[in-house]
Amino acid sequence: MKEDKFLENLIKQIPPLKNGEIGIGDDSAFIFVPECSILITQDSFSEGKHFPFNFPLRYSIKRAFKASLSDINAMGGKGKYLVQTMGIKKENSKELNLILKSLLEECKKYNLKIIGGDTISSDFNFFTLTILGTLPAGKKPLLRSGAREGDFIYLSGPIGKMGLSIKAVLGEDLNLAKKKIKELIKYFYSFELPYPFGEELLLSGRVKCAIDISDGLSIDLYRICRRSSCGAIIFPDLIPIEKEILNIFPDEDERLKFLFSTGEEFQLLFTSPFELNYPRIGKIIKERKIYIQKNGKLKILKPFGFDHFTS
Repeated sequence: MKEDKFLENLIKQIPPLKNGEIGIGDDSAFIFVPECSILITQDSFSEGKHFPFNFPLRYSIKRAFKASLSDINAMGGKGKYLVQTMGIKKENSKELNLILKSLLEECKKYNLKIIGGDTISSDFNFFTLTILGTLPAGKKPLLRSGAREGDFIYLSGPIGKMGLSIKAVLGEDLNLAKKKIKELIKYFYSFELPYPFGEELLLSGRVKCAIDISDGLSIDLYRICRRSSCGAIIFPDLIPIEKEILNIFPDEDERLKFLFSTGEEFQLLFTSPFELNYPRIGKIIKERKIYIQKNGKLKILKPFGFDHFTS
């Protein structure tokens, strides 16, 4: 497909902006920003690193979109505008309309508008997404540096299913029925974000600190503790998990290693001095170390998980 034809098709399918704002079709977008706070996040996703080679790009873009929106969610905001750049191999150019359809579906579902971007021919497939989000009027964002000694540590929901889905997509033997494997592969791109849960936490006035679990529970907790100059104690038996994990990892040590390292779960990890009705998995301490507590004994938990340059 030729670039101009694709761009014209893109313009036709995106609803026009209102009140004089300008999106795709000119050299840059033009938007009004009244007196409010803006959140900006940018993420890149490449074939072979963030999604498998030969994985349908129309599914990969859905996953990339939600992963980017998760960063806005983690700071208590809502997404408003999207700028999307795609690098597509020539042999995949026939998929452009399907990729666009998938992206528009996600934008409609989460109420975002595409206002610009670029589409280029590339030696490998990749997506770069920039999302602009807004915060409720007069509110400051949830920060990694907001944890305080005495805070409880919470998760927005169970973790582990995405870790299993990644193993299923990569073809690892999980000793599960074929039907369950297919469900996990579908979950890889069709998972639901806890969105706009971040905004709910912010508006509650009871939470000041949050991060989304993108690289692993242990390393993302470490990032909170490092930025907040504190430590933590985690009670592993209280970590909410998916049922299949107990069967796949009957050995407790292997199970905990998996749970602390599984990334791209996109649940929110947050702290609060209040007792909240969410899974409470630990507490913040003054000493700048992270421990797990089992049977009344403390053991140091070293941060580990995904790292682009060491994993």
